Amino acid sequence: MFKKTMFIFVSLVLFFSGNLFAENIILGNGEWKPYQSKDLKNGGFCTDVVMSAFKEAGYDTEFRWYGGAWKRAYSEAAENKIDGTLVWSHKDSREKEMYYSKESVLDGKKDYIYYLKGKGPLNEAKDLYGKRVGGILGYTYGKEIDKAIEENKINIDRTNSEVNNFKKMLVGRIDCLISGSDVAQEIIDNQLTAEEKSKITKSLEPVRVVTYHLLLNRVKPENKIRMDKFDEALKKLKESGVHKDMVSKLHSGWYEQ
Repeated sequence: MFKKTMFIFVSLVLFFSGNLFAENIILGNGEWKPYQSKDLKNGGFCTDVVMSAFKEAGYDTEFRWYGGAWKRAYSEAAENKIDGTLVWSHKDSREKEMYYSKESVLDGKKDYIYYLKGKGPLNEAKDLYGKRVGGILGYTYGKEIDKAIEENKINIDRTNSEVNNFKKMLVGRIDCLISGSDVAQEIIDNQLTAEEKSKITKSLEPVRVVTYHLLLNRVKPENKIRMDKFDEALKKLKESGVHKDMVSKLHSGWYEQ
């Protein structure tokens, strides 16, 4: 009886100490509705996915919110002030400072060119040459458009808010903008007047279809192991259907309720 009691006691101590001292990972997060926001349930779809995968891998997560200051979130992660940041598309230069998750957090985000009716058509990168294009600080828009920006063929006007870009376009301060369809639709539906909505159209096809990933800095040695465990856990969530359920919640508006 004594041995059985001691076994139960030791098991409980190990269980609670394991949970009490679970390793904590600090991640930079930002406002990017409908995917991420401190105002959304569970911080939004991307936050929920990252938190759930790390929980599956045995880690606790702490999210620090940077609003629209994505460049600051990235730089503080790169400088090891925090462990990493979410979510980011692939860019070769980031590989020098960051580990990218092999498993994507967000799949198939479609970027379109948005412009005012009568100002187009604007359907591909070359149509943007000489235009004033609204962009977001810290964002990449794919190799073709990024190269055109670097060569000054496209004049990029960056801000920290997608809403600001739509407002600037409506008053003629920029000619067009590039945005993901879900993000743009959330802004059009909820933050523009009926008259403003009626003025806006978009490219016939997306200029880019992109996946978004978790980043962990290369400064901290344990981050390589953490990322491997994250990838393994996220793969399990996808295989089990949990990730698919989260995608369904995203599309149904569950995170915004």
